[in-house]
Amino acid sequence: MATEALVHALEDVATRLRVGWHGKPPPPEQAETAIRELESRRHHVPPPPIRRPTTEAVRWPTSTVSDRGPAPAAATIATREAYGNALVRIGAADLRIVALDGDVKNSTYAERFRDAYPGRFFEAWIAEQNMVSMAAGLAAQGLIPFASSFACFLERAADQIRMAGFSRSNVKLCGSHAGVSIGDDGPSQMGLEDLALFRAVPEAVVLYPSDGIATDACVQLAASHHGLVYLRTTRMAPPTVYGPAPARRLRSAASRWFAGARATALTIVAAGITLLLEAVGDSGVRVHRLAVREIPRSGPPKKLLERYGIGRAAIVQAVRTIVAEATPGRAAAAWAGGPHCR
Repeated sequence: MATEALVHALEDVATRLRVGWHGKPPPPEQAETAIRELESRRHHVPPPPIRRPTTEAVRWPTSTVSDRGPAPAAATIATREAYGNALVRIGAADLRIVALDGDVKNSTYAERFRDAYPGRFFEAWIAEQNMVSMAAGLAAQGLIPFASSFACFLERAADQIRMAGFSRSNVKLCGSHAGVSIGDDGPSQMGLEDLALFRAVPEAVVLYPSDGIATDACVQLAASHHGLVYLRTTRMAPPTVYGPAPARRLRSAASRWFAGARATALTIVAAGITLLLEAVGDSGVRVHRLAVREIPRSGPPKKLLERYGIGRAAIVQAVRTIVAEATPGRAAAAWAGGPHCR
């Protein structure tokens, strides 16, 4: 057979030169011999017609954040549900917005976008790698794709996410059900490594809203930013932190002072539903990290948060201990990785 001829030819050359052939081209004369042998045995049929690809992306109608209607009123709502609501709202004003989901649309609330705009929704089923690649292809045509799944399942697509980042693809990914706060679903469903994955991708933007109002604003920020964006949402409904319409005040890579004196022995910097604590790197700052440092177990969300040292009572106790141990005149900061990162 033709393939046998090629194999034999390459084996002969490899034996003669005594070198490995993985990743190395054969000598030109040997390659020509193998190609002639292969072509002599193929069926001589005309090649299929190939449609020349378009040289530029399709021009879609555009809009701005201000066109997307008013932000929702403050309410206690899970950030995953706020994501679905915000997607529907911006989709009404911007025809470039499309949505994909990995067969968990009832949990990520992407189904609300599907119900509102069925022609702009793509079901990717449980093939997250394909979903990210599909989103990159849609982005290449000038659309703004939002692809969602559980955070732990998106980690399966690490290679596709990495290449989308290197391609500066305009893809927006939403990972839901992050952290131990999902409770009884158990550790296999708790996305704990997703932040590390996305923060390692060059130029990727990571948005981790603290409540429903902030989630709405973050969806707008994601749609307005050109490039890879990861939006992290959670299952439980956190208390409302922000007032109405924070999109005018929030921006990526920004922070907001909530309460307390600015000259203090301890500073808590937070994000996410448990107000994750992050330390300010400085020579005079001691850093205390509070995070999930073992394989978690299933259980009621609030009990799990306390068990792993990132619940309300655990953080308060940590703060008191840090302040009590702090050397006078030396500032301390605590970084709580919360239920969601190491």
